[in-house]
Amino acid sequence: MCEEKYLKALTPASRKALGQNEVQLPALPFRVGRQDRKFPDMEMVDSLLNHDKTAKNDFSILEEGKRKFLSREHFLIEMREGKAYVLVDRGSALGTLVEGKLIGGEKKGGEALLNDGAVIIPGGQGSPYVFRFEVRKNDS
Repeated sequence: MCEEKYLKALTPASRKALGQNEVQLPALPFRVGRQDRKFPDMEMVDSLLNHDKTAKNDFSILEEGKRKFLSREHFLIEMREGKAYVLVDRGSALGTLVEGKLIGGEKKGGEALLNDGAVIIPGGQGSPYVFRFEVRKNDS
């Protein structure tokens, strides 16, 4: 039995960022950050999922407007010792809320254990991007 990991959108802004209600994390670590420029094909979530292993992010969120909540290299999700999921703030400016606890911010980084159902808010209080981390068992 294997586990599939997902980020599920909980707000309209996070749904728009994902381009759908949820996205499966194809591999760990899974790195998330801000996309600065809009390209013609940015409407498709596949164009945001970066399959280039040399890139800084596996998934980029396009933030339009002047106020930015996300850093270019914001957070990553990884597995430790084959059993614990961990969110690592990658030195973001505003940090990441995990289950209401601020991780990182002011470019200092930090980490928190991620349980199934954990709510993740990159960019801290007031960020429109709210996700839930989900782990699903797969019999395949």
